[in-house]
Amino acid sequence: MSGVCTMSKMLPLKSLWLVICLCGLIGLAGCKKEEEQAANPPAMSEPEAPATAGDTIELSYSIFFPPTHIQCITAMDWAKE
Repeated sequence: MSGVCTMSKMLPLKSLWLVICLCGLIGLAGCKKEEEQAANPPAMSEPEAPATAGDTIELSYSIFFPPTHIQCITAMDWAKE
């Protein structure tokens, strides 16, 4: 009876076919979105004017290490300069 195809033998084959079809559909759907974005690029805003010599620019620097960590100590020394 090795030539008989039972439902339990066909189930893995159907599952594999289903996965392949779903991957193909997802791939095709993703390609279409990229083409639409290329046809309609987002509008760019006007860049800000560069700072002049008298303007003050404030920068921030975040340190996520504990105060005793060497990275924090080095960053604090650098910020004091």
